[in-house]
Amino acid sequence: MARSCARFLRDASLVSVGACLHAVLFDVQLFNRKIETVATSLAARFEQTHSGNISSTVCSEEQRDKQDKVVCDHFVGRDNLDEFLAYVRYHVPEASTFLDVGGNKGLFSARIFELWRPEFGISSKGYSRECVTPYFKRTGFPSHNFCGKSNMCREVAPDVLARIRSFAMSPSEVRRDGDLFVVHSFEPQPLLFDMHVEYQGHNGFREVWQWHRLAVSDFHGQVRFPNNTDEGGAIMMDGEEGTVVETVTLDTLAYGHRLFGNRVIDVLKIDAEGFDAQVVAGASRLLFEQRIRVMMWETPNRFPLTLMGEIVTSHEALCDVLDRKALMTCYIPAKHDRMIKLTGCSQVLSVKCSVKRQVQRVSKANVMCVHRTNAEHFARVVEERALVYP
Repeated sequence: MARSCARFLRDASLVSVGACLHAVLFDVQLFNRKIETVATSLAARFEQTHSGNISSTVCSEEQRDKQDKVVCDHFVGRDNLDEFLAYVRYHVPEASTFLDVGGNKGLFSARIFELWRPEFGISSKGYSRECVTPYFKRTGFPSHNFCGKSNMCREVAPDVLARIRSFAMSPSEVRRDGDLFVVHSFEPQPLLFDMHVEYQGHNGFREVWQWHRLAVSDFHGQVRFPNNTDEGGAIMMDGEEGTVVETVTLDTLAYGHRLFGNRVIDVLKIDAEGFDAQVVAGASRLLFEQRIRVMMWETPNRFPLTLMGEIVTSHEALCDVLDRKALMTCYIPAKHDRMIKLTGCSQVLSVKCSVKRQVQRVSKANVMCVHRTNAEHFARVVEERALVYP
């Protein structure tokens, strides 16, 4: 009903518009009730199968004080998604299913092909040169931050490529679920999405690199995005002009639309401009049923939200629920190829450090969560690199 209403709202009478909006509101309320029912069911199921295994992660003041210096001595900042991805490639070469939520200019998705399937001839540098730059110039599309602060516009460093080759598995050893390699990229911003679709219309990799004009979150409905910015997370306020985009959850895409079939998601990357935690919450069932191996997301985020039947009010609580109910351990990168652990007794994301003579909150960081059994080898490698607090 909500989708059909959206098709004729432009030409409808005020009475029809009112009826449609009432129907949309009813649909949203009905969906919210269903979510609450599912959350309650998930919580009950967890209590039945994991009773007695819930542990507190509250830190004492003494523990927090001891963590601060260790964290600040090793904190490296936020712009390290490229390093994260290469790190995953070293140890999870068999990965074949990727989700890029907040695909933006497509450079992260292109890097996936560059690292895992170079035979497609797709690279982040090549994509920026052949697709993004010409499109921006031709359309006059403004961009104040074309490549971001990351290294995604550059070629993969030679030492990284050499290390990847040393870790690479032979073709006979690589398990790719029937060799069906696929990257699903989600981008709600209209002009960015149109750019990717236009480019793919002239190339033969549409089946392996699929773009979806959807805003992924923890609810179903609609949001409005501006037409003249490259920032996919810039949601418009009521009354402002823009393009209406449908919002959807990853659980609905997985279990309702069967977009991923029965496949396990090897890598889920989220960059939703402050709404990353909502995307995680919208994947509650996928997480609870252990269908996500590695997940990357950014901080800070907005709270509260409901994740797997629990109310979450902070990043620490988010990592705690992921630990107990999704068997995932979360980290942020540290100097010297180490990791700072967020799971367990950790108040890391509330620490303030002096970085290059400026006070910087550790909460502005990229987080990587690894499933302890579905990605057992990688989880063990990452844990061995984690800093030990005094």
